[in-house]
Amino acid sequence: MVRLSRVVVTLAALAACGGPPLSDLPPDSGPPDASVPAPTPGHSSSIALSADGARLYVANADLDSISVIDTNERALIDTFSLAALGVNPDGSYTPSVMPRAVALSPDGGTLYATGERSGSLYAIDLATRALTAEHVCSEPIGVLADATAAYVACSQDRTIAKVGGAQVTQSPVLPGEPWALARLPDGSLLATLFLGPGAVQIDPSAMTVTATWPIPDTAPRGDARLAHGQVRGIYDAAPRPSSNEVWFAHLLLGTDTPQPTLDFERTAFPSISIATNGTYTTTLSTDAQDVPGVDGSFADVVSGPHAIAFTHDGSLALIVDTNSEDVLVVGGNHTEQALVRPLPGHMPEGIAISPDDQHAYVDERNTGDIAVLDVTPTSVVVDGTISRYAADPMPAQLRLGQQLFYSANSDQVPITTNHWIACATCHLEGPWLRKNVYGAVHTRVLLDVAS
Repeated sequence: MVRLSRVVVTLAALAACGGPPLSDLPPDSGPPDASVPAPTPGHSSSIALSADGARLYVANADLDSISVIDTNERALIDTFSLAALGVNPDGSYTPSVMPRAVALSPDGGTLYATGERSGSLYAIDLATRALTAEHVCSEPIGVLADATAAYVACSQDRTIAKVGGAQVTQSPVLPGEPWALARLPDGSLLATLFLGPGAVQIDPSAMTVTATWPIPDTAPRGDARLAHGQVRGIYDAAPRPSSNEVWFAHLLLGTDTPQPTLDFERTAFPSISIATNGTYTTTLSTDAQDVPGVDGSFADVVSGPHAIAFTHDGSLALIVDTNSEDVLVVGGNHTEQALVRPLPGHMPEGIAISPDDQHAYVDERNTGDIAVLDVTPTSVVVDGTISRYAADPMPAQLRLGQQLFYSANSDQVPITTNHWIACATCHLEGPWLRKNVYGAVHTRVLLDVAS
């Protein structure tokens, strides 16, 4: 254990792969053991919703702040500023905190946020507005909380940190960069390993690894247009309610395909892998419609699966695709039910579903808003947006460069084909996030490509 110093301030209120993707999957394995009390469900995200659904908290990674949204009024009501921002003399724009994920304590009284660049965990007492900033590790990403501690995925240290009181307990070094955190029905933690080979299960009391959850690569299957490749970018893991399944959002990177054969539809494939009772079951991906036979579960091409949210009965999964800028709706039979495209903004990264399952809220990072979706058992449609801040301090040219780097939205910009490949598809988390710099040179290059 390591005892760390803390800084407490008061915030001023501001106005304003093994098997191929399948369509004929095994039946659901049934609900968890009812004799095991279920802890508060959850998985890490850039967006968090209060238990009553009235307040929405979203991390503004590029503004070093957290916005508070009233979902009934659909309006910004508060902002927690974590650091001051400004354009540097050389024209670059560099956040010093870069909050990536937020989580509420079980009683709803404390909001936690990770700062990727600052290496800190921020805890905000929502009643008093007191902020505790505690340096925890290098590049923390995902965060979850229980009644006694917060748990942080320390991506560059390759550990999970347990922060309780004034102490930090680290897990053993993991075999990859941890990214997303999820809580399993038995109360244990699951941490995805961003570049593979899957995930690890952790005992939150002892902070020891109790199991590994490998997600195998999918071997080539003859035609390179059939989904295959190495598992990369495991951005999220979410337990499916009323089942023993955990779903993982990631891509498959077809590194086996050589030039000149290599093109957009042979390079990368959006994927959802499913584990049942801790064992890999299958990987879902796009159907290659030009290849005879049904080989995948998704009729539409999407790219950059980033976040998953289930309705509370587990019948629908809403999957946020950052690069193709849409939401893929997958039914309980593991096949596509609908596609919400276009979304009203750019670079969606997180999603939360209301307690009554009637609305979903999508974090659209690049455009600084929340897309509101109306959800029914048979349809999911866009029903407006909510602004997250009054003014954007990030220079407009750099914001445009960010959009272009992460976009595979071929309906809007001519830098890809059929919503398939963005710069960020191969260059995960960079240059804006991995290199932690916002430079005008990237925008100039992307504008040249787009023109």
